[in-house]
Amino acid sequence: MPGACVVFSPWIDLELTGESLRTRADVDPSLTVNGLRRAATDYLHGRSPRHSGANALHASLAGLPPMFIQVGSREILFDDSIRLAAHAGTAGVSVELQCWPEMVHVFQAFAAQLPEGRAALQAAGAFIRTKVTLSETSASYRPLLSDRPFSPPASDLRILTISSWVWKMRPSLSGA
Repeated sequence: MPGACVVFSPWIDLELTGESLRTRADVDPSLTVNGLRRAATDYLHGRSPRHSGANALHASLAGLPPMFIQVGSREILFDDSIRLAAHAGTAGVSVELQCWPEMVHVFQAFAAQLPEGRAALQAAGAFIRTKVTLSETSASYRPLLSDRPFSPPASDLRILTISSWVWKMRPSLSGA
């Protein structure tokens, strides 16, 4: 078993029963309920979305290592994070849940552009360091996060939509 579990914006309920799927649909620029429904159908291949292998809400989480969950407040999957934290806590798992205001699904991917993304990754790293002892072979570890600007692939409209949101959130980054 690993020493810790870090989860960003988890999708744990393939039944799609979370209230935030409806209440945050108009503020989430990255995910849609229809897209999640199609992905669930493809993943399940006719099996039940209540199966414990497809829905952590129906799985035993007892014995899992300490869990660190981050979620943005603008995500349609917001409730999945809240319910995962509650379910894991009920199973005796030590859980730290961070809800980041005004952030979107996996906003940590925009750490090069968003101070919140950078801070979120630093918080996740700090959590890992408190739970996992690095071996001597990892003494040469260097952080992967750099100061280089991030350029999303131009062919991905969804990423362009999110990038547009990032620039609107942080106009000073775009030179405006």
